[in-house]
Amino acid sequence: MCSGAVGRIRTHDPGFRRPVLYPLSYDRSNDTCSRWVQKPYSITYIYVAAETVCNNRGLDEMSSQRIVRKAEINVFIHATEDRAKVLKAVHNLFPSDAELPTYTEINLEGYFGDPITTLSFVVKNRRPATELFENIMAKLSSLDYVTLMDELPQRIDETKNLYIRLDKQKAYLGKIILERHDALRMKFSLIVPHKGDPAQIVKEYLEENPV
Repeated sequence: MCSGAVGRIRTHDPGFRRPVLYPLSYDRSNDTCSRWVQKPYSITYIYVAAETVCNNRGLDEMSSQRIVRKAEINVFIHATEDRAKVLKAVHNLFPSDAELPTYTEINLEGYFGDPITTLSFVVKNRRPATELFENIMAKLSSLDYVTLMDELPQRIDETKNLYIRLDKQKAYLGKIILERHDALRMKFSLIVPHKGDPAQIVKEYLEENPV
């Protein structure tokens, strides 16, 4: 039997609360709770030239490379939420032909003593990680896409990780909507050339590879 403070709301997301009123809640009837070259040039000249070539090559190859090295998804399942429906919400983030990756599970306790489960998914290979990223970009509304592009500098940390939070309730319905509270939390580890601007690289990649 699930427990918690009487009358308290266990999740901030209204789409995941009680049955009848909220579509993703439990059905309580079943609730079980540079190389050197031998030529007469100065060392400085050779080094600078090599650095320029490497940087330019990296920028030119971005359009043909996968832009994401790894993707991570984290989500909370509250006591009143249906686990299967939360898993479906996560699965809906992926391309239609992709399988849901394996995940790790940790059981926690909420502020009022109610049980909370956190699920963590990791997509390690570049191809599926980039395809996940592209699928998210393709399904965002025009308004959310513009918002995300404007906020890229604030959403990318110093280690070139891009953070996005999506509406869990809408994801269950097959829609990708930006959200901040009780959301599906995503982190994309970006592949960025040395000294490249991550935000600008993402914008250029999406311009050259429209989704």
